[in-house]
Amino acid sequence: MAVLVLLSICCNKSSENQQDKYDANIEIAKSVFEYFNSHDWQGMANLYVENAEFKDPEYALKKLGNREHP
Repeated sequence: MAVLVLLSICCNKSSENQQDKYDANIEIAKSVFEYFNSHDWQGMANLYVENAEFKDPEYALKKLGNREHP
């Protein structure tokens, strides 16, 4: 019986952690659209980690974090 209780607690914490990650991702996605719609490009750029790569096939410019590279 004790094993089932421990297993239940572990599984529940795992699903809580999953929900926390999901909620955090939703907030980040909302922020991206809010910054985009208000033309706050610096705010959008600040959401990326320093070594993130953003590639857009429409443009030859590759952005790394907050820096632009040809």
